[in-house]
Amino acid sequence: MAQPLYNDANSSGSSDVATDMMEVLHGMMEIQQHQTKLLQDGLLTAQQMATTTLNRAATSQEPWTENVSDFTRLHPPVFAGTGKPLEAEQWLIDATNLLNVARIPAEDQVKVVKIQLTDIAKTWWLAEEERLEKLITWKELSKNFNKRFFLKIVRMEMEQQFINL
Repeated sequence: MAQPLYNDANSSGSSDVATDMMEVLHGMMEIQQHQTKLLQDGLLTAQQMATTTLNRAATSQEPWTENVSDFTRLHPPVFAGTGKPLEAEQWLIDATNLLNVARIPAEDQVKVVKIQLTDIAKTWWLAEEERLEKLITWKELSKNFNKRFFLKIVRMEMEQQFINL
């Protein structure tokens, strides 16, 4: 006979579920750390190429390159996609604020800020650009960014923790 999924006699059933969820999350973190290491090993060349491209763009006469200069003077943070969810949320808030302070036109915001993505975040964004295949707005990037790096379940858990304080 199959074991029941829930044992009425065991009042620690909810803690067992929580323990199982923590184990799954721990396993996912280990996998992500391993993937991060693999991506870091392979992305150094891509980062060097991006820097070279950015340096070339800074000396060209394209109007959006002035925006890049204005933005980079504000020392925007980079985002690797390897931190905690709150770091992702804070990076997005900071990037949005800096885009506004630098008065980056809406049509250039994604081009300007994507240079601040590295490692896992850069790989994710390159895949998103291919998948979306159109002019991508800052609003769309932000929405997809949150789906990937600040998962709804994490937001809900944090909200619940805050409510329980």
